[in-house]
Amino acid sequence: MSFGCEPDCTGKEHYDKVTNPRNCSEYYVCDGDENHSQQPLHCPDGNVFSDETGECVAGPGTTTPTTGCVTSLICTSAGYFSKCPDICQPQYFACSANGVEGIIHSCSGGLVFNTNPDYPYCILPENCPYNPNK
Repeated sequence: MSFGCEPDCTGKEHYDKVTNPRNCSEYYVCDGDENHSQQPLHCPDGNVFSDETGECVAGPGTTTPTTGCVTSLICTSAGYFSKCPDICQPQYFACSANGVEGIIHSCSGGLVFNTNPDYPYCILPENCPYNPNK
């Protein structure tokens, strides 16, 4: 049970997220046993956590970037994920497991990260996006 200033994971599933009641730009990850992560995770600057969507969203008075790039990621599985799903650029997220925060890495040697999730690797810019199924 939550008492006002604590995040409330009552009835939440493992990896559900809840707002930090003390700071709407932060959130916690629930463990499925009505407990939450020790430290809050932070939304990108200008964003707030939405209990409705379970994600960080643009806060009042902010505009959503048109690039589709994200500055942080809570992983849904282990693997590599594009930081900018619509733009071929070097940065990507490395995820070790579901529910953890992705770590930003960069391709080296002038390579860019492929925007096609079926081939999540660094490739030559002229080959991006690369579709392995063609």
